[in-house]
Amino acid sequence: GYPPAAPSSKTLKALPGAAAENEVGSANFTVQWTESAVDPAFAEVVISHLEDAWAALIERDGWDAPMTSEDHKVLVWLTPDLAAPGLATGEPTEAFPSGQPIIYLNPTMLTDAAYLQQVAHHEFVHTTQFHLRDWYGGTASEAWYWEASAEWLTEYVDPLANGQAWISTFYADNPGVAYDTVNGGHEYAMFLLNAYLDE
Repeated sequence: GYPPAAPSSKTLKALPGAAAENEVGSANFTVQWTESAVDPAFAEVVISHLEDAWAALIERDGWDAPMTSEDHKVLVWLTPDLAAPGLATGEPTEAFPSGQPIIYLNPTMLTDAAYLQQVAHHEFVHTTQFHLRDWYGGTASEAWYWEASAEWLTEYVDPLANGQAWISTFYADNPGVAYDTVNGGHEYAMFLLNAYLDE
């Protein structure tokens, strides 16, 4: 008989484009940056958190994987120029007309280990949401649930972390405002609705 065939290289996911000069890769993600101040150890922590989220939500719970991720790694870009700790997009590109998931993280705003974990998990959830629909094309009243549900799902990745617990204060400080209020905090704290429905 013939010896068993070697595993196909197709089992290894491709980069979504040319790699930056600094790159750390895993099975499902490529973390890249150009700023010399970014510590490669930070990238390793990020990629570990993202693989935890993938294992929990995609492999264990059966959520739809991010667009393009069957054959390509999800791009994670580290940049201190980002005006927020994290951001996820799923905009169509020439290479990926159905949309390309990209996670942006600002290392200078993510120096707290617990907060870094929470934001990494939260932004990964957004990439799975983009697989379902592009909320940018929706109404302004949808933004609150985009954030609330992404925040709630961090609980499914690591229930012991309780990373979103402190965010509940944004609701506690303003419980009388409309549920779909978007003011930089209340929309995240509305994860409490999911917690109520689920628990």
